[in-house]
Amino acid sequence: MQTRVVPTYRGLPANRTPISALLTANVISLLDSMLTLIALPWFVLQTTWSAAKAGIAGGGVALPAFVAGASSAPSPRSRPSRNQSGWPQAASR
Repeated sequence: MQTRVVPTYRGLPANRTPISALLTANVISLLDSMLTLIALPWFVLQTTWSAAKAGIAGGGVALPAFVAGASSAPSPRSRPSRNQSGWPQAASR
């Protein structure tokens, strides 16, 4: 009879279920967001036959993503501190 070898990490059994669940949920959420960007303006266009209303709906759906991306981007005015070294500091001079 053979014994099964269980992979361990720091003495604990390696369980990949939590990270797999996290990545699966992230992919589902991303797909949902992308489908919403397309489906909502399309739904408004089909129900109202107004391109202007569909454009407003599309802008309303895309605006939160734009604001979140713009607010999380690094500031172009930020400068590295004196104790940082490397090519980014040399390139900024």
